Amino acid sequence: MKKFKRDFFFWVERLQITRKERTVISGLLILVLIMTVLSVFITEQYSKSSENYEAIIKEFEEKSAAIEKRNKTEDRNLVGIVKTNETNTTLSELEININTAGIEELQKLKGIGATYAQRIIDYRLENGEFKEIEELLNVKGIGEKRLQDIKAFITLK
Repeated sequence: MKKFKRDFFFWVERLQITRKERTVISGLLILVLIMTVLSVFITEQYSKSSENYEAIIKEFEEKSAAIEKRNKTEDRNLVGIVKTNETNTTLSELEININTAGIEELQKLKGIGATYAQRIIDYRLENGEFKEIEELLNVKGIGEKRLQDIKAFITLK
């Protein structure tokens, strides 16, 4: 160790630098050392963040695919083919006038069975023709969800 120290000071003396310059150089070397140590810690944290980033991207893609699949199913229910008891019927063929439809026609609507169909007809007889589709909410047992399911398939004309 003594030899190293002696060699070091020998080379420092050969450079012919002042004490003030040695202090500045020592400070810069210490600063470089600190920055090197910090960069190692930052790199480790960054690599851990990258692993987490990949997991987040994977979760995002899975949830996006699930939402897209659900939206396609909902679109198909509104615009696509509606399955009835006998055949497949398109939306334009299944638009039902709730002011003139009978029990059998009303039962073609999703979630409307014989009981609900009869309630719709009874309401129509007691209160006159429906003026707005939202009046179906006044029929016992028909709530917001059921109305949203059938709204695209009913008309007042």
